[in-house]
Amino acid sequence: MWSMRRVATGVTGLLAVGLAWMSTTAEAENVRTYPLYAGKALRLTIPDGWQEKVESPGPNPPITVEFTPPSGDRWVFMLSALFNPMDPEAFDKKMVRRTVKESAKRVLPESSEKKIEPVEIEGPEAIGWYIRATDAKETLGPGDYRYMVQGMVTHGLAGMTFTLLTNDDDDALIQSALDVVRGSQVISMPPQTSGDGDAEYILKLPGKSWGVSVSIPGFRVEREETHKDGSVSMMMASNRETGVTLSMFLELEDDRPSAVQCRARYFDRALGSDAAKSQIKRWETEDLALGQCLIDRVGGLRLGQMHVNAYRSIDDVCLDLHLSKVRFKEEERSHFETIIQSLRVVPLEGATSP
Repeated sequence: MWSMRRVATGVTGLLAVGLAWMSTTAEAENVRTYPLYAGKALRLTIPDGWQEKVESPGPNPPITVEFTPPSGDRWVFMLSALFNPMDPEAFDKKMVRRTVKESAKRVLPESSEKKIEPVEIEGPEAIGWYIRATDAKETLGPGDYRYMVQGMVTHGLAGMTFTLLTNDDDDALIQSALDVVRGSQVISMPPQTSGDGDAEYILKLPGKSWGVSVSIPGFRVEREETHKDGSVSMMMASNRETGVTLSMFLELEDDRPSAVQCRARYFDRALGSDAAKSQIKRWETEDLALGQCLIDRVGGLRLGQMHVNAYRSIDDVCLDLHLSKVRFKEEERSHFETIIQSLRVVPLEGATSP
């Protein structure tokens, strides 16, 4: 039966859903922009009244948007997008059609349809395929849905998967969801900051007399945000020359955790996502607790993406520095190490560094 958790391992799960508090940029009442990577963003036009929740662990992993009705849970519409400039063939039309056909084979045994064929969908930029399926079981359990529409489109260097789950065979709803997909665009965003020289960047958290400094020459800072309640600050940046992406979070905790405890709260939780991982490693330095993992593939997409996280405890705050690179080679590890070694806690307004 079509449930939220089971769908995460289907077409939507191809792009490895992660967890975080990311918000969106609203340009017009129904136009939403979601940052991806390397100055790119996903732009969607949303019907009136749709509620959204955005999830993403950082700049390079995929962003996932979940839409629901103004009230109730009769349906849920999920989209995941990933921009991959390192592999021009990652989201070609053959790969997209093959992925959707494989999804049809997976769901057919549990559907009431005798045959499921991909249907082409095309907009000004997006092109791809989708399928429709009906759960064959007479009785649905909690969190299950009777009808499913699932597919994938390509925007060239970006791929987007989508899944609509609903308990109503509502053609108007289905067409609204497909219209969102048809009208989707991948756009360029102007940089908020450009690095030059030593490119020292300092991340601050409201109410704290210190900041965290990191040296990121050649990086383009693409997003900076502070949570409305002041409990989280973050930044995202990328370096087109090296292909390394970076995000840094400062998050207020309810206690005074150690660096190892910060790693357990965030890195270990991220390891629970559906994407297969290898080369998992944890180690510590004097001030930092570190972790790494390699995501070789997500569904049919070849990534070879190395993730390295460095955690530090500062007062009642956890620092999480996340570095990643697609098609990682071991000789490129120095790109990560140089950035990690530059981490410093610096006083603000003359305060003493922790």
